[in-house]
Amino acid sequence: MDFSHSSPLSTTSTTSKGFSTSSTVTQVTSSADTSISTALVNGKVIVTIGLNATGLVGAEYKIGYDDSKLKLDDVTFETGNTMTNFSIHKENIVTFGSMDKTGAATIKPGSPYKLIFTPKTTLTNTSGLIFTYFAEAVDAKANKVILNIK
Repeated sequence: MDFSHSSPLSTTSTTSKGFSTSSTVTQVTSSADTSISTALVNGKVIVTIGLNATGLVGAEYKIGYDDSKLKLDDVTFETGNTMTNFSIHKENIVTFGSMDKTGAATIKPGSPYKLIFTPKTTLTNTSGLIFTYFAEAVDAKANKVILNIK
């Protein structure tokens, strides 16, 4: 999502005398808060992703869950616009998020993502059912935004 594992971006420009010069673009890193909460609602386990940041053109989360106790039903998106939303489900891991490749649309702060599960067994609470692999984001200038899970 944020190209942090790629080679540094470089730019080439031409001087007034026709010579080419190149420079490396340094990526600026900032941070924002995100939250991941779980609740039992009407017989379903709802995982709500909260995001307080503005100006994010992309975000990606990778969340695992206890598949002996849960079955994934749906990933819902309330990003507030026409961004490209995605989700990939493999075994007990869900990767999901949003991005706008033009940098014009941003993710709406609040609760842009929800995971909805059906319990396979009777549950009295949601403690210990999910775990996070990573959460990352990017702003309109392609700067990495570290998401601090609260």
